[in-house]
Amino acid sequence: MPAVVLLAVIQGITEFLPVSSSGHLVLFGHLLGVSEQGLTLDVVLHAGTLVVLLVHYRRELFGLVTRLGRAHPDSSEYRDLFGSLLVATLLTGVVGILLKDRIEEWFSRSEIAAVCLMVTGFVLLSRLGRDSGKKRSIGLKLALLVGLAQTVAMMPGISRSGSTIVAGLWLGLEPIVAARFSFLLAIPAIGGAVLLELGKLTLQGGPALDVLAIGFGVSVLASWVGLKLVLRFVERGRFSLFGFYCLALGGLALLFLRMGT
Repeated sequence: MPAVVLLAVIQGITEFLPVSSSGHLVLFGHLLGVSEQGLTLDVVLHAGTLVVLLVHYRRELFGLVTRLGRAHPDSSEYRDLFGSLLVATLLTGVVGILLKDRIEEWFSRSEIAAVCLMVTGFVLLSRLGRDSGKKRSIGLKLALLVGLAQTVAMMPGISRSGSTIVAGLWLGLEPIVAARFSFLLAIPAIGGAVLLELGKLTLQGGPALDVLAIGFGVSVLASWVGLKLVLRFVERGRFSLFGFYCLALGGLALLFLRMGT
């Protein structure tokens, strides 16, 4: 129970911060001796973050549902947003289905998570000291490139929020717009993963359902804190500073794993 609660806190805080929740779950799961739970526990904890996203972006989601087919001053904006989300989501979904077995294998190897955390660090630091973009519109080409960044983030240790927001920044998006698109894009990504793995929860020898429920609740609370924190860092232009943390953690984890072999 304590290990699951700790992992839930780690998942919630790190899901939105650009430090890779999957990388943290793999590494800390290894240290706590619960890494064998694989994607089952990981998906349950991600479900908690999904609830937070649905609540926080409820207005945007309501607009996508109600204004696509109606004459409204904002209809064209929501149609463009829907098309961009669809393109990026389809790309991620297709690749995810094709590489499903390989992704599960990656999640079982802590060394991959450590190295990829360092990669995330370099990606974040690539924006350090750079001027912010001014674009507010997201076309299909930009959506495709951000979708590619999200696809790479299927690897444990590659931050989904970090890679997609940095991709948006390099493509000229205003920081808060890049963050909003990244987190809206996370809704179908996380939701799809949850649905694909939901049927396995009672079939695998993982934690009991009551333990998973507690982990889910803790993940919701921690995710809310994590989302508020990252949006504040994005608004203040300090998003890239997390790169130093990723480099340090990835390097220390890799050293520790090598010493333990």
